[in-house]
Amino acid sequence: MRKHNKTFHIRFTDKEYEKLCAMSERTGLPKSTCIRFLIAGLVPKDRPSADYYAMTKQLYRIGNLLNQIAARAHATGHIDSKRLKEALALFRKGLLELQDTAVMPEPMDTKEIIRQATAVEEQDFTVWEVSNSKEGNP
Repeated sequence: MRKHNKTFHIRFTDKEYEKLCAMSERTGLPKSTCIRFLIAGLVPKDRPSADYYAMTKQLYRIGNLLNQIAARAHATGHIDSKRLKEALALFRKGLLELQDTAVMPEPMDTKEIIRQATAVEEQDFTVWEVSNSKEGNP
């Protein structure tokens, strides 16, 4: 069964839809995922550059080599395994921080969002005059 099995249809103004499409394009995420992030109070980050992916690929290779060295050192007893484990832990921490910085969504600044929404409402607000009198009656 699908994780997201409820549907909800929503109408956007042209301006709102353009913003959603731009966010989807910038982040590389589907529009529905962007909306889910926003509902959860998170702002998706822009898609990382190609350099980011090359860098993480290289870090994974280095980590793999460190693991191989650790296994060999543990088996032969020629390298201080404690120091190597500390280096591996530091490497993993750095990789997670890199991913967190470049990819993971950030919490929303709700005060700023409310301020912007209020400003938009003030710009788009139109006053309609409603009269109880019928045409032709004085």
